[in-house]
Parts: sequence; C-alpha cells; structure tokens
Amino acid sequence: RPLIGGPITWRSPYLKQRAHGIHRGYDLGAAKGTPIYAAAGGTVAAASPDGERSGYGITLIVEHSPPLNGVAATVYAHLERIAPGVAQGRTVSAGQLIGYVGQTNSKPEPMHSPPHLHFETVTRLRRTPSGRAILNTRDERTDPREWLRDLNVPEDPA
Repeated sequence: RPLIGGPITWRSPYLKQRAHGIHRGYDLGAAKGTPIYAAAGGTVAAASPDGERSGYGITLIVEHSPPLNGVAATVYAHLERIAPGVAQGRTVSAGQLIGYVGQTNSKPEPMHSPPHLHFETVTRLRRTPSGRAILNTRDERTDPREWLRDLNVPEDPA
C-alpha cells in the first residue's frame, strides 16, 4: 500500500533551506482528508492530537523496534486527524490507515502551506523521564525517500 491514498500534488525536497532553518522532512502535498498509511509496522510511541510539538500540529510517531533499515521511528505530521483506533501504545501494521492529510500546526496563525503530510525518518528516538517519545532538533534524521525506496513503499497510489 502507498504512503498516501490519493494523488500527490507537490513535493518538498529533504534538507531544503527555509526561513526557520533546514527542513528535515519530506512533504507530500495532497487534498485535505486524503488517507495516510503506515510505511512500516510498529508501536505508536506518540499521538499528539493537540499538536504539542512546535509547528507540527497533529502528529503520530511510530517506533520500529528493532530499528528498520536504520530507522528507529517514522513521523507523520500536520494531520487533519488521527484514524480511529490509533493511539499511543497501540501496534500498527505496514499499510494500516493511521490518519488523514491536513495542515495543522501548533501556532495560533494558520499554516501558509497547503494541506500535506510532513514525513520524517528518525534514527534514534528520545524519551521523557516518564517514557513518552519526543522529537527535537538534535535528533538524527535520514532521507525518507531513500528509506521508502529500500522498503518498496510507493509514495503515490498505484
């Protein structure tokens, strides 16, 4: 199953310089509400419907243990909403519906970019003392496009 369940209208390259710094994810533009599928199976390490991570809005972090091709977790951000039954601590399978494309962020002003999935691959997942997964700018990331190709996960629907 593809990462996105509908036509991709635009892409933003990995490691693109932006006004707020280097963009370390891969953006896939699609219509608001387009289904998003898990690229690989794992455990939902964080599901933040309130967008507690600055700028990311509604976000899911899926942990892959042991790491899958060097990737400890995948990050799905700016979601419109999380799919029913997907919650922190739950297991998801590769290809499972996990959310829907949106344009949420955690700032009071609306996003300037159109609806899209911000997708990241993280090589090491950090946790708070209570065990909750967190991301920060020091986390190491890899190019998500290469990782998707290695796993034979198409970006676009067939």
